Amino acid sequence: MLNKNNNGQIGDTLTWLIATVIIVAVMVFFIFGASTLGQTKKIGDYKRSLFSEISFEGDDLFLKKSLFAYNFVQAENKRERMMEDLIKWEKEGKFNLLLNETKIEISRRGN
Repeated sequence: MLNKNNNGQIGDTLTWLIATVIIVAVMVFFIFGASTLGQTKKIGDYKRSLFSEISFEGDDLFLKKSLFAYNFVQAENKRERMMEDLIKWEKEGKFNLLLNETKIEISRRGN
């Protein structure tokens, strides 16, 4: 008598298992796609499409923020260390704008 009821339970279980596997596969596909497309737009870097080259558009926020902080520091030894670091980072190519031109621009705005 118990064997007659097992067919319905097996069919129902297989239906839910297959549906769960399909749902998980679709979720993985969309998560992978979203993370791949999300890599096209980062702060400071911009790609027109997934396979295009990275181009710079806009301001160099890190450089400008650092120069604003440099203008507000009162201690001369801290200012010198900050400028040494900024010059070193510019030589390493970490900035998208020129240090001296941006420094002049920031100092004009501050006055």
